Amino acid sequence: MPEEISVVIWTVSEHDAATCAATLTPPDDQTSSTWRVQTCRGAAGARAALATDETARLCLIYPAPVGFVARAIDAEADPGTVLDSWADAAREMLTLRRQYQDRACLFEAEDLHANRLKGLERLGLHPMPRAPMVDTREPVAPGPVPGLISEALIRDRQDLVALIDAVQDSTDHLSDDPVSRRDVSPEMALEDYRADRQRMAEAERARDSARAEAQAARKHLKACQAELSEKDAILAEQQTRFHQIRKDDATGLLERGKRIAALEDAIRDKDAALGAQRDRAAELEGRVAAKQQELEAREAHIRDLEAKVATLMRSLPMRIRHRLRSLVRGSRRG
Repeated sequence: MPEEISVVIWTVSEHDAATCAATLTPPDDQTSSTWRVQTCRGAAGARAALATDETARLCLIYPAPVGFVARAIDAEADPGTVLDSWADAAREMLTLRRQYQDRACLFEAEDLHANRLKGLERLGLHPMPRAPMVDTREPVAPGPVPGLISEALIRDRQDLVALIDAVQDSTDHLSDDPVSRRDVSPEMALEDYRADRQRMAEAERARDSARAEAQAARKHLKACQAELSEKDAILAEQQTRFHQIRKDDATGLLERGKRIAALEDAIRDKDAALGAQRDRAAELEGRVAAKQQELEAREAHIRDLEAKVATLMRSLPMRIRHRLRSLVRGSRRG
């Protein structure tokens, strides 16, 4: 039985470490496989693994820089810091690729995910032709606006442009259209920006509608409370008259007794009516409270959207902010 070969994986992205390990690991039913997969952290870990095992193969994997930084922007991370970390790792990977030319391969992550068998063959391994593919797709791609911002940030740093070109030249490409060569369309970015503005406008309209409903409910509640106060005053007056009648002379007691009975019936009717009004008022108060909570939630959502837009705009270079503003003004005039 041939000797088992160790495949050492080092990735820039923590997400890629797990997904690429799953991509390159032989399936359980491939009992004749002659390799095993292990991951390492950093260039030092890769060198140590290669020094320990002279037959080990080194698999260096990096994410496309535009998408990597765009996802960081979506996560509200500092894009400059993320770019620096990507560049540091890329330089070390280039050094390892050149140092271990016969034992190392450099792949772009999504290209490797989409072309698993080609990647294994490039590493000098021989998987079974019908080995099942592992679903290790990247997370949901960020929107066009973060992608456009990411491209602009990269173009503004000549050292990164040169580094990316060097990485591309040293990469073992497995397809004719790698992700790292795809451009972000400004038209798509503008469309995405307009969609965000439309969602914010809809949220504002919903907030205004909820506020109007809450104001109408408050007005109705005040009217009900005024009516209850008026009826309470009438009830108090009738109770006063009732007590006064009981203090009167005994003359005409029978007649007064009938009047008292009538008044007591009227009071009971008024009490019933007041009870119904109070129930109605309680119901209205509950609806007002619900509307108020809904209004506060929508206002919080709007504030969150506005904060994200403000944070996004602050993170842009001045030239990009002017460009986006001119695009928005152009779209409004159109």
